[in-house]
Amino acid sequence: HLFACNLAEIEATTTRAAAHYEAAGMNPAACIGLNAEALYYGATPVDDAVARCVAVLERVSDRQTEANVAAVLGALQALGGDPDAGRTLVSHARTLFADVGNHLALTAIVNPLERDIELCAGELGAAVEIGQASFDRLTSIHDVAYASTRAVQLADVLLDVGNAEAAEGYVSFAELNAISGDVLVQFLARSARARLLARAGDFAAAETAARAAVSIAELTDVLRDRSRTHLALAEVLRLEGRTEEAAEERERAIALLREKGARALVELVEAQTEAGNTRGEPDQLPSRSAT
Repeated sequence: HLFACNLAEIEATTTRAAAHYEAAGMNPAACIGLNAEALYYGATPVDDAVARCVAVLERVSDRQTEANVAAVLGALQALGGDPDAGRTLVSHARTLFADVGNHLALTAIVNPLERDIELCAGELGAAVEIGQASFDRLTSIHDVAYASTRAVQLADVLLDVGNAEAAEGYVSFAELNAISGDVLVQFLARSARARLLARAGDFAAAETAARAAVSIAELTDVLRDRSRTHLALAEVLRLEGRTEEAAEERERAIALLREKGARALVELVEAQTEAGNTRGEPDQLPSRSAT
C-alpha cells in the first residue's frame, strides 16, 4: 500500500495493527506513527487529521509515539496555514526522537516534514537546503529507495526556484534508481522530466510525460502530490501557448488541494497565478522571504 500510494488502506491496516499490538501488551508506536503519516500524506482533510492527531497526543505517554504524531501534526498545522506552529511541533518531535535514540527517523520522517513546512511558508530556499541535506544523508547510507523519492521532490522545488540545471541531475538519479513499483517516484519523475523538456522546447515529449504522470497519479489518493502533476501539465501547456488548457489544469490542481484542506498551498498556487506567469516564463512559486 505504501509503494502504491494507497494511504486509505494504510490508515485502516495500521489501526487494526495497533489494536493487536495493544492486546498483546506491546507498544504500538510504529503503527500509530505510520497511521499519522497516512493521515498527512493521504486524502484525509487537514482539519480532520489535526483533530485525530491531537486526540492521540492527549492519550499517549511514550516519547516515541509522541514524536511520531507531533511531527505529523506540525506539518498538518503548516498545511492549514500556520507554519510557525508547525516548526515548533516538529522541533519538539526532533528532540524526542533524539532522546529515544531514533536517529533514522530524523532523516526518514522529520526531514521531509520540515521541507514541507518551509514549502507551505513560501521559504523555497530553506526547503531546498533541507531536501539536499536529506538526499545527501540517504545516499551516504546507500538507501537508494528513499533517496530516489527525495531526489525527485528536490528536483521539483529546484524547478520552482528556476534552477533547471541542478534539477536535471536529481531527476536523472530518480529515473535511474527508482524502484519500478514505487508509484510516487514514477509519476513525480515524469512530471519533473516534463517540466525540463518543456523548458528545453520539446513540447510534444513534455506533454506525453506530463499526461502519463497525471494518469499514474490518478490511481492514488495522495492528493497533494497529484496536484503537482496537474501543475506540471499546466506549465507545459502554458509554455506551449495553450493558456486556456493550462488554466484548466491549474484549477484541477487547486481543487485537489482544497479537497485536502491544504490552505497554505492553495494560497501559494493562487499567488503564483496572480503574479502572472503571463510572460511566457517557467512557473516559479513565490518565495515569501524574497518579497
